[in-house]
Amino acid sequence: IGVIGDVVASCLAELLKDGTLCQLMHLPPEASPDLVLLRTTLAAQQWAKERKLDLSIKPLTLASLNLGDGCKYPELDSQIKAA
Repeated sequence: IGVIGDVVASCLAELLKDGTLCQLMHLPPEASPDLVLLRTTLAAQQWAKERKLDLSIKPLTLASLNLGDGCKYPELDSQIKAA
């Protein structure tokens, strides 16, 4: 499961970097990365709710994906990996 979490984090990081996540969330290209990740979290929670699934996670941020200053290896925190 840990490897999958790292792959998901890497995919999110790449989609954020190339602007695809902005497009998917219907946000302008200049939207802040944390806003894009917040909208992504909210969309995932709504998707889960519609399917009667529990997805009680904190909003994704650059820091929670380990993409802050100088961080090069994206990863999900343990709470998200467990969910």
